[in-house]
Amino acid sequence: MVVTLLLVPQSPAYALVVNFLRQAGLYASLVPLLIYAFTGRSHAQSVGPMAVTSLLTAATLVRLAEMGSANYLALAIWLALLSGAMLVLLGLSRLGFMADFLSSPVLAAFTSASAIIIVVSQLAPLAGFRAGGASLPQLLAYLLHGVDRGNPLALALGLSALLWLLLTRHVAGPLLARLGVSRRWAVTLVRAAPIVAVVAGMLVVQGAGLANRLPVVGTVPGGLPGLALPRISAEQFSSLILPSVFHRPDQLRAKLVGGADSRHPARRNGRSRSRTGGLGLVQSGRRAVWRVSGDRWPDPVHGQCRCLSAHSQLASLVTALGMVLVMLLATSALASLPLAVLAATIVASVAGMVNFSALRRAWKTDRADAVAFVLTFALVLWLGVDSGIVAGMTVSLAAMLWRAS
Repeated sequence: MVVTLLLVPQSPAYALVVNFLRQAGLYASLVPLLIYAFTGRSHAQSVGPMAVTSLLTAATLVRLAEMGSANYLALAIWLALLSGAMLVLLGLSRLGFMADFLSSPVLAAFTSASAIIIVVSQLAPLAGFRAGGASLPQLLAYLLHGVDRGNPLALALGLSALLWLLLTRHVAGPLLARLGVSRRWAVTLVRAAPIVAVVAGMLVVQGAGLANRLPVVGTVPGGLPGLALPRISAEQFSSLILPSVFHRPDQLRAKLVGGADSRHPARRNGRSRSRTGGLGLVQSGRRAVWRVSGDRWPDPVHGQCRCLSAHSQLASLVTALGMVLVMLLATSALASLPLAVLAATIVASVAGMVNFSALRRAWKTDRADAVAFVLTFALVLWLGVDSGIVAGMTVSLAAMLWRAS
């Protein structure tokens, strides 16, 4: 139930990252929960839309179609299907060990740099206007050109929500512990902070009649998504095939990031590593359900709620039932949700992913790994997430070959 409450605001927020319709986030949260619960090999694994995979999807699609267009959404669905097919093949071929060639510093650098890009990309909606870009220079250029279009009301709401989320994350836990609240209830209350911010934002918009004065989610269609496969041209299909089999740098990370990261939750929970086959089966949908991944990054609500005794896939099924009820009965309530508040939830959840401890450890133990961290971090920021991780993987493999020689 807690995860459901957190997914309601977080799912449309990730749709904002990919420039999809808001209901796409709800669809991408429902379908993977159902499929992986019956096909996955891990009791601890959780799946759904994540901030980093959303950014990776957007970085690929923006080169192939206009953002938000019907063609953009169709390509997203086919990219999800082809990515899933590749993960199934990796799982059946027992090739998950390929991810072990990526050093921890390279993955840490990729995660930190991607988090910075996501945070910067959300500064525009936090201030009430739209911007674009896939790399840090592009994002900063769009921000500078669009700063005069900022909305003071949206900025005030977004900053208030962000301040609330940061305070509850860093202050509420210790404060509740001093007051004698049990750890389980304290974690529940802290994790409920995003839904409080969302509800407060909607109440402010409705109570003050601000729906026409700042960007809001707008109408979200109710009901469950249908299943259909959109048509794309043979040329477009071919442009997605090569990325799916590692032959183009803009998709090389799509398999290893989604597949490699899913191994870690099982290790944290004392179970064997999960395989990529089950994850491959959840990469599909209709009306823009994009790529999803397993719970690897620090921001997913699933991993945060594992301490609430959610140690089996039954938790995913209960969460899926909650999302069904939301889609059938409560989507109209999201219409007045300010986009600035959604941006604040993304910034608050992703900011904690910026971590340079791996660089410090690498510098003390292996300078080659430290160099790989710095290069990957810089290239992801400068070139974007796709080209950056390819460069980081190249550096990682080069360092491994140098040691072996």
